[in-house]
Amino acid sequence: MNVSDKERYALDKVALLVIFALGLLLAQLLVSAKSRLRFSEPLELPYAGVSVRMPQGNGWHSENTWQFIANAFTISSVFSPTTGRITASVEVRYMIAPEENRPDRQIDRYSKELAGTVIETGKIQYTDVLIEWAHIAILDKYLDVFLGVALLPNGRGLSIEVQGPSSDAGWMEQIFTGTAEAVSFEDNYLLENGRKIVEKLKTSGLAQLTLNHNQQRFFLIEDEKKQILGFMTDLLTISTDKDVLGVKFAEFYHIRTRQGSLGRHSLFQGDQKLRQFLWFSKASGLEAIGETTVQVELNEEGQMTVEAYTPPVSRNYTIGPAAIPEIFLEQLIGLFVESRFTEALVDSIFFDGRIIPIRLSAVDPSQDDADPPAAYTVRLDFLDQQGYYGQIYLDNNKETFQTTVHRENTYIFRRSNKNEVLKNFPMWRDYFLQMEKQGEAQ
Repeated sequence: MNVSDKERYALDKVALLVIFALGLLLAQLLVSAKSRLRFSEPLELPYAGVSVRMPQGNGWHSENTWQFIANAFTISSVFSPTTGRITASVEVRYMIAPEENRPDRQIDRYSKELAGTVIETGKIQYTDVLIEWAHIAILDKYLDVFLGVALLPNGRGLSIEVQGPSSDAGWMEQIFTGTAEAVSFEDNYLLENGRKIVEKLKTSGLAQLTLNHNQQRFFLIEDEKKQILGFMTDLLTISTDKDVLGVKFAEFYHIRTRQGSLGRHSLFQGDQKLRQFLWFSKASGLEAIGETTVQVELNEEGQMTVEAYTPPVSRNYTIGPAAIPEIFLEQLIGLFVESRFTEALVDSIFFDGRIIPIRLSAVDPSQDDADPPAAYTVRLDFLDQQGYYGQIYLDNNKETFQTTVHRENTYIFRRSNKNEVLKNFPMWRDYFLQMEKQGEAQ
C-alpha cells in the first residue's frame, strides 16, 4: 500500500466516523425533541367558543392560524426535525356540519376510508363535552392514527387527528392526549341566538313570514358609482294546500363585467318549514371558469347531500339547527329585528353546498347610509375568512329594498321593477314572462 492509498483509507475512516457522529447527533436531537413536547398559547377560533393549543418548537412547525376549508375550520402542526421530511402531524377540525351526527360513526367511517384496524378506544370527558377516540393501525403503511371526535351543541363537531409511524405509537398517543386535554370549550351564545331564530322561522312557516309571495321581484345591480352592472329576479311561490313540498323558489341573476358576464339560475323546492328540500343550481362564469351544476338535497333527518356534476363530486353533511338556505335570509332577518338580540350567528347554506357561518348584527340607525333611509339595517359578516360583509336594508314591512355586498368589488342590489330592468336588459323579456306564468300556475 503506497502513501496515497494510506491517506485515502484514513480519510474514508474519518468520513465514516463523521457520518456516524452525525447520525448519533440526529438521533439525540429526535429523542430530545420528542421528550420535550411543548404547546402553543391558546389559539381561539372567533365566534366558536373553542380554543386549542398546538405542538410547537423542538421540530414542530405550525402557522398557529385557523383555515376555513370544506365547511370546517382547520388548524395543524407538523413534526419535521429535518428539512423536507415530515414524520408526524396533528390536525384539529371544527366542523360546521359533520358527516355523521355520532362520534362513533365518524370514527368507523374514517377507519374504513383509511383501510385501517381499530386496536384501542377510549373517552375523554369534559364538563359538558365527551371526546371519543380510537387508535387506528394501518398495517400495510406502517402508520398509526389517533382520532378523537366530539359532538358539540347545536350540531357542531370537533375532531383531533394525530398521524405518525407505527414505531412511535406511544409518542403519538402522548401528543394526542396532550392536544385533546388542552382544548377549551365555552358556551356559544351567538349560535344559540341563531338557533332560536331559525327554529322560530321553521315553526312559523314561510307563508306567514312572506307578505308578497307569488309575486316576482326585481333588483338592479349597481357598483359604488351607481353604474348598472346587471339584475336579479326571484319568485317565491307557496301552495295553499298541505302539499309536503309546497314551496318553490326560482332565482336568476346576471352581471356584466369587463372580462365577460356572470350569472346563476336556481330552482328550489321544499316544505314551508324547510325540513326537507331539493335545490338545483347552474352557474355560468367567465370563459376560463366555465359552467357548474350543483344539486343540494336535504332529507327529514337533517342529512344534506351535495352533488356537483362538473367535475363530479359528492359530499354529505349533517346540518345543525341554526342552518338555513341563504335565499331565505330575508325572512330570517325579519325575525332577527323583531327579537331582542343585537347579535346572532347562523349557518347559511349556499347554492353550491358551502355552509358559511354568518354573524348578524343590528346597525345603529344613526349610521344608516341608505337612500331612502331604512327602517331596519342589519350587517352580515361572512366568517369564512375572506373578509366579506354585507348590509341589508328593510322597510317598515321588513321587506328588503336594498342589499350591499362588499367582496373584491362592491355590489348594490337595489329594489326595482320589471320595466326598469327591461329598459336596461331588453333581451331577457321572454325569460321574465316564463317566470310570471310559473307564478300564475301556482
